[in-house]
Amino acid sequence: MSRQVKMTLPDAIHADLVALARHQGRAPADLAKFFVEFALEEIKRRGEFPANSTP
Repeated sequence: MSRQVKMTLPDAIHADLVALARHQGRAPADLAKFFVEFALEEIKRRGEFPANSTP
């Protein structure tokens, strides 16, 4: 199952996200999803993710 999340980004971050997404030929939302997944995987890899967290 997939869920949606709404984010508000500073103008400069949004502009960078859109520019990089265009450069890579993908949608900004897809690139943002990739960044969130990557960050969470890295946090888990470093053991910084709370063990007893529940959604």
